[in-house]
Amino acid sequence: MIPTYRRPEGLQALLVSLNEGTRVPDEVIVIDNDPQGSASPEPLPALPLRVVHAGLGLNLAGARNLGWRSTSSSVCVFIDDDNAVEAEAIDQLARVFEDRDIGLAGPVIFTGDEAVIWCAGIRRSPWTTRTIWPLHGESHLPDALTWPTEDMPDAFAVPRTVLEALDGLDEERFPFHYDEADLGARIRALGLRGVVVRDARVRHYSRVNLTIGDTMVRATILNGPDRARWFARNRIRFHALHYRGLERLCALGVFVPLWTLVTGVACLRAAGPWRIRVVAARAIVAGTVDGYRELLVGRR
Repeated sequence: MIPTYRRPEGLQALLVSLNEGTRVPDEVIVIDNDPQGSASPEPLPALPLRVVHAGLGLNLAGARNLGWRSTSSSVCVFIDDDNAVEAEAIDQLARVFEDRDIGLAGPVIFTGDEAVIWCAGIRRSPWTTRTIWPLHGESHLPDALTWPTEDMPDAFAVPRTVLEALDGLDEERFPFHYDEADLGARIRALGLRGVVVRDARVRHYSRVNLTIGDTMVRATILNGPDRARWFARNRIRFHALHYRGLERLCALGVFVPLWTLVTGVACLRAAGPWRIRVVAARAIVAGTVDGYRELLVGRR
């Protein structure tokens, strides 16, 4: 399943890499989230390709749900359109599910064509709300064939039976941002594990070295303030939904306000037109207010 939004070159490069793999997917579903229906990739003879024009805009979780529900495959692999897979990636991801205790598997994701790790797993602090990327920026992988992860961005695989048990991603609460984190938490709640597969490798070609302020300003330029607003709101939603007790109190009572302040200032100090930087900073604050308002009215 490939959600795409106005990245024709990246989409085509991903399709070519899938076509050249040691295991060509049984089905390749491209979900075009552009309301104008712009995705029209060139067909590849060996690739069973289908394009679904969804037009859901920023609703990434909705596009992913539409993708897996449009297939009959026993293992559903989600890959964003700014990535390319190495030859054995799909084969290695599929094999790991011979272990029935695994509910999510992700590849090692490298920074473009470099031998530098962009993401090789995720850990999330229930106390500080911080997202930790072990091995980020390193070049050497562990000797183990797999190691634990809570969730994965950009590229990950989940068995169909697990997606059916959970009714997929939560596109109502988490249409964009924290959709993968929420899915990973719910998979673990089923008693299943998430792992990174060392020999499944993906190349990520979007900008990877931007500061949080630059990221939010760039997102505001491309998509308006909603992405920045949801980034803040969904942080609160996630921690309110999946944690309890002192962890939740510390995260929501101390660290989210600190994060909002630091991130808002980072937006103001980022590159870009002053007006856009102010819009991004205001969106972060507005998203935080949205999240706390939901807590006050008791939304779950």
